Amino acid sequence: MTVTPATKRFSIAIPSMMRPPQHAKDEFESCCEAFVWVDKQRAVILFIDVGGGVSVTNAIDQLIPFVIEGQLRQQGVSWQDVLIFGRDSMGAFDQVLIDVYDGSGTCEANWLPMPARIRTLDGFRKISASIGFDICDADIKAIQLAVKRANAQIREAA
Repeated sequence: MTVTPATKRFSIAIPSMMRPPQHAKDEFESCCEAFVWVDKQRAVILFIDVGGGVSVTNAIDQLIPFVIEGQLRQQGVSWQDVLIFGRDSMGAFDQVLIDVYDGSGTCEANWLPMPARIRTLDGFRKISASIGFDICDADIKAIQLAVKRANAQIREAA
């Protein structure tokens, strides 16, 4: 079994729906953490809502093209070969399906809620492994830290 380390990990900021996504200068500015795994001509993206700015759920149509155009296009990965997941502010891991994407900075995407037993980090890891992306322990720890930060930010906002 091959263990796949994340190709990229970065924070994304979207201060408002009227502004495009950008790389966050620091963790306090970010609305999400993005993890990207690439294997040949395909990829897996995980967006983790960390509670700042616009939610991942509301901004997914902008976040997906931001990563595809900024990270994957130059590696020759087509958007049709990208599996996308998001962890929302409620803590659920769900898949996101791209319905329409023309390469212009926005897309139409829909959330595909997963069965309750796999809406977890372990479920995400198993789904990724089933398609050949075995997420390494270091990345799982990084995801857990991002989730811990998100949970603290959400509790603080409540």
